[in-house]
Amino acid sequence: MGRRSRDTRQNRGGGGIRQLPWRNIVNDYPRLDIGGFGWWDLDPIVVGARLQGAVAGDEAPFFGLPFLKMRGVPAFRYLGNYMVVGEVEPRWRISPRWSLVGFLAAGDASVHASRLFSDGATVAGGGGFRYMLARKRKLAVGIDIARGPEDTAIYFILGSYWQGF
Repeated sequence: MGRRSRDTRQNRGGGGIRQLPWRNIVNDYPRLDIGGFGWWDLDPIVVGARLQGAVAGDEAPFFGLPFLKMRGVPAFRYLGNYMVVGEVEPRWRISPRWSLVGFLAAGDASVHASRLFSDGATVAGGGGFRYMLARKRKLAVGIDIARGPEDTAIYFILGSYWQGF
């Protein structure tokens, strides 16, 4: 179940998406993902925001547990039965084809809901650029450099990093 109002799937300039998918993936364990994205066009800046949460049953295998999906944080590094993450991403259009991007995310994952953020949040951020490869389709490519708590990573982006849950 979800509602979509984005202007394009590849390079958002406005609109948003809200989702409430119930997953029953493997061996009948329950999992609930809830979240949303939004984009606000404040020409020449587009500001994006994402809020996401997930809950998995106690019988979920490790590969079915929610984990922090943030640039600069390795997949499955922080996982648990409960997960919450928020992120902001301003994109500044410096020309019709070129944009600069910044992003900052914070989140936590825990086995118990009462322990979320008890030791503070995991924070990651960085920046990059986008080149509008196909203007009519608003398809952008780019590179992001992200720094997390332990590591730095480089991401090659086609479209948007936020493709869904």
